[in-house]
Amino acid sequence: MSNRPPELKARAFDEILDELDSAAGNAGQAGQAGPSVASHPYRTRALRVELRDRDGRDVAVLVQGRTLSERQLTVLATTKLPPRRDCVIFLIDTEGGWAEIPGTVSWCRRLEQHLGLWDVGFDLAARVDLVRFAPAAWRARVLVADDSSVTQRLLSRIFAKYHCDVTCVPDGRQAVEAALAGRFDLTVLDLEMPELNGIETARELRAGGYLWPLAVVTASSGEESRQACMEAGCDAFIVKPPSERDIRQLLRSLRPSPLISALTGERDAVELIDEFVAELHKSLADMAAMFREADYQALERLVRRVRVEAPSCGFPGLAQLANRVESAIQCGFPRSDLRRVVGELLRNGWAARPATRFDPD
Repeated sequence: MSNRPPELKARAFDEILDELDSAAGNAGQAGQAGPSVASHPYRTRALRVELRDRDGRDVAVLVQGRTLSERQLTVLATTKLPPRRDCVIFLIDTEGGWAEIPGTVSWCRRLEQHLGLWDVGFDLAARVDLVRFAPAAWRARVLVADDSSVTQRLLSRIFAKYHCDVTCVPDGRQAVEAALAGRFDLTVLDLEMPELNGIETARELRAGGYLWPLAVVTASSGEESRQACMEAGCDAFIVKPPSERDIRQLLRSLRPSPLISALTGERDAVELIDEFVAELHKSLADMAAMFREADYQALERLVRRVRVEAPSCGFPGLAQLANRVESAIQCGFPRSDLRRVVGELLRNGWAARPATRFDPD
């Protein structure tokens, strides 16, 4: 933002956002008037707003994104924006593309402690796909298996900070049952557990065709333990006590970025993209079942369809992953190697986003 006040240049922008969010949260708890960010916690990138003036002309305003929900947006602006004024909001997605969303200025208040800044809220005329514009909105589902209630609480608390929904079980046997019964984006195993230890749990899950990432969190830091976990099919090894940095890096390494079609900006491609993504997500669940049952012929047919259709729908990266799986099946890769390429296709396939339609409810 070229006209950003000197204070914003001198201070870390996130610090100002943290300060405002904390104040809004405290005001809400105390029952005071004023906007609250509790319902829209996801931060957005810089964006542009076009206000319609009384003569019907559009006036462009550069603002700094603050928080976003499906139906609300807050920003910081260096210009006072008139409440109840209709506007068009241009959000930037994770690929750097623009999306136009109609909205209305709902409130605008001067920030007395930050000279030249206004805190502005917008009501959006239609729901937005949060993950497309704020990847942190992707709520990962995490299964934690540990017989220590303290460790369960510790890990649940850290994962929750990164927008994860956590399920906890106390032993390896329940971990196997829960992981195979549901779809978790990540399963975290303690190395020493009753019923089945972490290595035994990982082996049983992989033998049962479990495709999703596995991580071990253990007090044992020896290289021998690490190697044994990797050989059992684990993807990560973290030494207790885990830090927030450890968990953040783990999620960053295992969670794919949102996949946005290269055709998203083309209006006549919206229905095509939406149909492809909907069918893809159905196919991914079928692929996982086919892998578990070792029905590789059926798996190859589904993967081939993705390879053929994905490029025409703006997802060339998915086509490349599908080609790797197809080649692995045809070359007779060992099941452990096939698991890795199938798992990569599934994780990235679930990250494919539909074209955002901004249709009013």
